Amino acid sequence: MLDASAPLSGRAAELMEIGPLGAGFLSDGLKITDPVSCVQSYAVWGGVPRYWELAEPYGSDLDRAVDQCILDPLGPLHREPDRLLLEELPPAAACRPILDVIGMGAHRLSEIAGRLGKPATSLTRALARLVDLGLVTREQPYGESEKSGKRSLYKIADPLFRCWFRVVAPHRALLAQASPTVRLGLWHEGRPSLFAEAWEELCRQAVARVHEGHSPLARYGPWKSAARYWYGNEPEWDIVAESLDGKQLLLGEVKWTDTAVSEKTLHQAVEELKAKGIPTVMKGKGHEIVHALFVPQTSSKRRHRQDAHIIEAREVMSCLR
Repeated sequence: MLDASAPLSGRAAELMEIGPLGAGFLSDGLKITDPVSCVQSYAVWGGVPRYWELAEPYGSDLDRAVDQCILDPLGPLHREPDRLLLEELPPAAACRPILDVIGMGAHRLSEIAGRLGKPATSLTRALARLVDLGLVTREQPYGESEKSGKRSLYKIADPLFRCWFRVVAPHRALLAQASPTVRLGLWHEGRPSLFAEAWEELCRQAVARVHEGHSPLARYGPWKSAARYWYGNEPEWDIVAESLDGKQLLLGEVKWTDTAVSEKTLHQAVEELKAKGIPTVMKGKGHEIVHALFVPQTSSKRRHRQDAHIIEAREVMSCLR
């Protein structure tokens, strides 16, 4: 129906774009009850049920699932990005070099162009197509117009693609002959940054729906969509969001750790967050400032502070269903 030369072209009454499932459903799909483990699994499988189906037999053993499904040259997802790019009409294989350099840490248009040895203007169409396909996301600082591209950052959107281009793509030759021990060594080297990136992404997604749950932020909501803020030499904020009524401004810091965060670390992080002040773009608007620290889990029994709210993984994941 979509091909212009097909007999039914133009006759479709409705087009439905089916996106990934919410991260909150991972606990059902993979039979995982621990919310921190759900975040770690999302960092690899994203919201694609087919990937969940392949990972489900391994239960909570994420390392083994990654090795058998992705790192092993005989694994069903070892060549997944190549296959998906070829399946597009027309094939998007020509965009592969762009994904390679973004996956290796080039996020600004000038950086991507420099690594590819091409003028930035020649990449605009290919990047726009990758964004349309949902493989790349164009991130802009909070408060900046979508039409402005001066400070845009391009990042791989799909968690499995992010994992593949971070761990598999740079080591294809080695993985072809490596033992499971070597393969897992490469995975262990790359997974901390993947977990942290996925956690930050999920925390921002949860803000717009946090008023539906039991989070301490619920009483201030509903909130508009959250975004990151950066500008020049100013401090950076992981989460900035305005309440729907325009009265509150949420300023949040996201931290990923594999272990429970102590009371001392919480206190230090909250003090650092408050010391940043307010983003320049939001100054003078009379907002009530709401500070929040997002951490996977804490060892502290005092989670409710007067100066900031502590949000854990269980609260974030409960909003994303």
